[in-house]
Amino acid sequence: QITILTGIELGVEPNLIQEYDNLVRDYGWDFVMASMHSYRGEDFYHGNFFEYGTPEKCYRLYYEELFSCAKGFDGFNVLGHLDLLKRYSGYEEEPKPQLFFDILEKLFANLIQRGKGIEVNTSGLRNSSVKDTLPSLEIIKLYRALGGEIITLESDSHYPENLGYKFPETMALLKDAGFRYITTFSRQTPTF
Repeated sequence: QITILTGIELGVEPNLIQEYDNLVRDYGWDFVMASMHSYRGEDFYHGNFFEYGTPEKCYRLYYEELFSCAKGFDGFNVLGHLDLLKRYSGYEEEPKPQLFFDILEKLFANLIQRGKGIEVNTSGLRNSSVKDTLPSLEIIKLYRALGGEIITLESDSHYPENLGYKFPETMALLKDAGFRYITTFSRQTPTF
């Protein structure tokens, strides 16, 4: 006997928020993850987003847009892979997460107050240029220090052999960061 749940990952953009709220309301998803994969139509993988300026400027634009989308969208449970940019940037050295703690603190305070959380994605551990979880441990610790408790674990597998990739190691990392459990959802209600 197994229980089959339904979920969706929505690529948020400011102009889609109302449409997404309607979509979530019209379907009975058990779990909704909001992620940002583009900025003003510039896909991070194929687009020219990283030509907007310095690495610091690009990251700041990304986090500010993500914060705006998260504030305006109510129908999600967690934000996905918060520092996704490091998967696609090609920067020789990624900006330090601490440079963006000001905007991340506002984002996390908003999420925590609204009963929403973050995803820890292990796909970066499969990527030879990233070799880190998405988000990084520094960002995970900031979320926890601010009182964040809702945290999910995903492998962004795309292929069966990557399902649950590095989950035991990542759960140990989360425990060291102060988490006592991961969160699952049924009918958008968290179970710890």
